[in-house]
Formats: sequence, C-alpha cells, structure tokens
Amino acid sequence: MKKAVENTATDKLIKRVLLLENLTELKAYKAKIKRKKELFDEVKDYCERYVPMQDLKQFNESFTEYFKKSFIKKYRSQFPSIVSDLKMFEMSDVQLSKIEFYETKYKDIEVEDFDYLQGKAKFIDFGMYAETPEQIERYYSTINLILHLNNLKENFEQGTIIKQHIAKAIRVISFDQLSNNFKVNVNYILNGFQ
Repeated sequence: MKKAVENTATDKLIKRVLLLENLTELKAYKAKIKRKKELFDEVKDYCERYVPMQDLKQFNESFTEYFKKSFIKKYRSQFPSIVSDLKMFEMSDVQLSKIEFYETKYKDIEVEDFDYLQGKAKFIDFGMYAETPEQIERYYSTINLILHLNNLKENFEQGTIIKQHIAKAIRVISFDQLSNNFKVNVNYILNGFQ
C-alpha cells in the first residue's frame, strides 16, 4: 500500500510542482534544432567544395554573402576581368540559388540562442506547473486522494466504469483508461473549482 504524500514544512520551500510536460512541443523543438544543424552542415559542406569556410560566425550570419566574398577572393584572379562575378559562379558550376535556398530555410527555423557549431540551443521548459501555494496545496491533496483510490482498486469488481463515475463525482481527479489508474486533474490544480 502506498503512503500518503505530506505537504511538510520542507515542502513550503518548493516554488512549483511539475504537473505535466508537453512532450509534443518538446519533440517539435528538438526536431527544429536538429533540422537547423543539418541545414547548416549541408550548406557548409556544399560551400566547402569550392572554398573553405574559415570564419563560421560570419558564414552563419549570411551563407550567401560570405560564400560570394570568399569565392571571389580566391578565384577572381583566375578569370579575365571581363567576366562578371555572376558568370564566374556559373562557369565554376556554383549554384548560388542552392545556397540562398539553404539560407532561407535555415533562417526560417526560429530557435533562440542556437549554437551552430554544437547544434544546441537554449533550454526551453515545456512543463505545466502548480506555482501558487493554493495550487500546490490542491496538488498534494489530490495526489493523496489518488493514492487512496488507487489502493482501493483491487476491491472494484466492475473496474473502469465505476472508476470513471468516481472521477466524475469527485472532479479533482480524472481516470486514465490506458493505465487503469486515477490521475491529477490539471485544470483543478491550476484553477480550483470554477
């Protein structure tokens, strides 16, 4: 049998309690970071076929402009002065449109404090929390109720249907059919009865 959770004096130091984490948003955020790093690496690899990208900070600011400057600096002397810069790129099979495409896609992915070398970004917490003393108190009360009800579940012969009725009657909890257990009603924890 599980013991009740106490909200002791030491718990008063708790500023907030995690109720749930939005895993969908977290997964989407991680995918954005991964895709941004992939785009950076892909365009860098493409550009380095022609010119080494030595200043990655400047390259990160504008792929296209940095590449053009680096390419022109390295190869301008190998072409007659009558050949325009644009023609020089064409003759060298450089697809500036490809670099521009990568740059647009890269900049469209908004990730705060993105580290292009490490492929990491600022941590964003996608959790929902009980933060006020009232919310935290409701959380502990609800957890205790859930512990007691889940301990009684062996006595319920009818199972799911009775548990759903209990959850509806009490309103401070909900019933998870997948795990066959009671769980916290996040709306009640955050807002109380409304």
